[in-house]
Amino acid sequence: MRVGAVELSRAAGPGSYFGFFCRLTPGEGDREQIAADVGRSSVDLLSELAPPGYDEEEHSRALSRLLLAWCVRRPGGYCQGMNFVAASI
Repeated sequence: MRVGAVELSRAAGPGSYFGFFCRLTPGEGDREQIAADVGRSSVDLLSELAPPGYDEEEHSRALSRLLLAWCVRRPGGYCQGMNFVAASI
């Protein structure tokens, strides 16, 4: 499956990961909303779609990192419901 990650990485330039995600932090409102939403992000039958060794706690941590990264990239861009889409992906 092609999602364009290489093109996005090249367009962002060298050091973009550290520039965006290691030095910047999302707003307090986004952090609070994500913390509340990640805990209620269960997706029916996700364990049947997941690979062997699926770890629900690690999935929740990864989901939180993904949503927080989105908020760093798009401040104020988080809205309820994104957690269900991201959890499925």
